Amino acid sequence: MRKRTEVLVASVVAGVVTFLGVRVLTASPSTRPELRGCGEHAGLVVAGGTDVSAGGQRRTLVQGWRGAGGERASLVEVGTSSDEQRSQLAAAEEARSCAYDVLILDAPWVAEFAQRGFLDHVDPAWVADADGVFPAVYQAGAWKGTQYAVPWNTDAGLLYARKGTPAPANWRDLLATGYASQLADYEGLTVNALEVLWNTEGLVLTGAVDKVSVETAAGIILPGLRQLAANRAAGDSRSYKEAETLGAFVGGDTTSNRRWDLMRHWPYAFRNLTADPRVHGAFGVGPLPGPGYSVLGGQYLAVSRFSKHAAEAGRLVRELTGVRSEQRLFACGGFAATRQAAFEDPNCQGASKDPDVPTAAELASFAATLKTALRTAHPRPVTPYYEQFSETFRQCVLNVLDGHAPSAKTVADALNTALTGHRSDCSPAEK
Repeated sequence: MRKRTEVLVASVVAGVVTFLGVRVLTASPSTRPELRGCGEHAGLVVAGGTDVSAGGQRRTLVQGWRGAGGERASLVEVGTSSDEQRSQLAAAEEARSCAYDVLILDAPWVAEFAQRGFLDHVDPAWVADADGVFPAVYQAGAWKGTQYAVPWNTDAGLLYARKGTPAPANWRDLLATGYASQLADYEGLTVNALEVLWNTEGLVLTGAVDKVSVETAAGIILPGLRQLAANRAAGDSRSYKEAETLGAFVGGDTTSNRRWDLMRHWPYAFRNLTADPRVHGAFGVGPLPGPGYSVLGGQYLAVSRFSKHAAEAGRLVRELTGVRSEQRLFACGGFAATRQAAFEDPNCQGASKDPDVPTAAELASFAATLKTALRTAHPRPVTPYYEQFSETFRQCVLNVLDGHAPSAKTVADALNTALTGHRSDCSPAEK
């Protein structure tokens, strides 16, 4: 099949791309759309974060699509961290660029992008069997009762343990034992802090959140963050994102020379660990310890309101989120599926020839673990101002980790300001 070489062109779009700071991170010419005017192009462009699926399954699915008229699709990677991805996509949509037809959105971004008028409503024809999607996962793609995004893969926090490591009886035992987690100053810190808070003090700052009381900050939020600070691994994990956490679990922390036997991570880590000869067969994975509350994560596909190819984009979304695609993303790529049916045939084509691919039995066991974790997963605060909330909440967390905890009133005031869409300060008052 003839491979069409696609290149970025200069002129108007070059100025728009430079202004927005949108960067195509992949070097292959086949990942770069041909842009004209506002960014109009032949074929479809799917934009999102780095494809971390094993074997690049996401990219394979996107590039394997063919439209009714033979249209093709390409995947553009706009950032490595979730914070960078959100800002790049939001900047493009704010400029009303039609460069991207389908956006890959993290779950908490849907409300913001919908509220700002960046997304088309989901046409029922764009979803193959919506009833087959886990209800809570599907609902996370809606805002104010209207569906704006279709789940592509879901996520829940899991606990990985080196073989022979005793399973913590509860969350406080886990904190006392210590575990590697994602505590660098990015979205992963918000996720990990919320999970500690939920499991030690009770569910708060989840779902629809409009206001935080001083009493909640004093009685739940600050005690929960102090529990996070007491984690024996908290100091070592302060520089960790997902990749660093995996490295510390597999080969040890190169700075502290300590190898962690427990790790909090996302489902895709299972596929990475299975493929790593240093730990293959020497680790286990289960839901987070009791009460087992996890952040509900995952990525969603949404059609940009500024796309010139909305109908075709909707058909692409339907194919990418169907059972067959989801089964491939789970069995071959390591992503948690959003549909029960995708877990029922845990086989990756070529698995018998590739020792890096988990066996059907391993995948079936992992599927059961995922379904258990998803039953107790909860969304982060649902608000169009999630970016401001997360940044402010992280500042509160960092101050507690640094031993400079703000007052309950400071925490409540800061979070309430953020929930109105304004920047806020969670620093303790100077004495």
